Amino acid sequence: MLGKFTKDTLITLIAKVLLLVLGIGTSIIVARVLGPGGKGIYSLAILFPTLLITFTNLGIGPASVYFIGQKKYTSKEVFGANIIYSVLISIFAILFGLIIIFFFGEKLFPKVKIEYLFLALFLVPFYIFLTFVIDILLGLRKIKKYNLILIIQAFASLLLVIIFLLGLHFGIKAAIITEILSFAIACIVLFFQVRKEVGELIISINKKLFQDFFSYGAKIYKEILKNHGK
Repeated sequence: MLGKFTKDTLITLIAKVLLLVLGIGTSIIVARVLGPGGKGIYSLAILFPTLLITFTNLGIGPASVYFIGQKKYTSKEVFGANIIYSVLISIFAILFGLIIIFFFGEKLFPKVKIEYLFLALFLVPFYIFLTFVIDILLGLRKIKKYNLILIIQAFASLLLVIIFLLGLHFGIKAAIITEILSFAIACIVLFFQVRKEVGELIISINKKLFQDFFSYGAKIYKEILKNHGK
């Protein structure tokens, strides 16, 4: 009989291999249909919201794992707080993104149409929600469900790319939309899975919780940025 740690490690390893295969498949189809130039523009458009999220996530995910693991706050409280966090930070990130597009879009992304950058911003709330809430499953040690959500997103992305790009031969805009839809699907599944695990959803303003989350998350976030800078 395998121990829980061994099982979780094996599940994670299998999931990473599967995610790699799905990611490569998606990338190949996008490159084949859009061509090198089109894939480059698509990659830059997707990179834009990814960078916004990297600089605005405040380490909420790791904070969720820590406080659930320490049992300082219940998973219900963390779930509700993370929903509030995801809404607030999404609004901030999108507004920040709009400022960049309006004032620096042509300089920073000279070969990318402005409409692609605007469209890519729709990825922000889904990406942030997924990033914040999925770590609740880690805190609850639901490794199988955690990996399942990631696989669902990757599989949805591949399936939608096959339909819209390989099947219908749509272009860059459709490729961006498939990425948004794949994250939206994963977020819907994630919400109900976490809701099932934590039970009743509690959405309330707990000042102490928010202070603790911000303090711990900021420390983790600084470490992440420091490591990226090396």
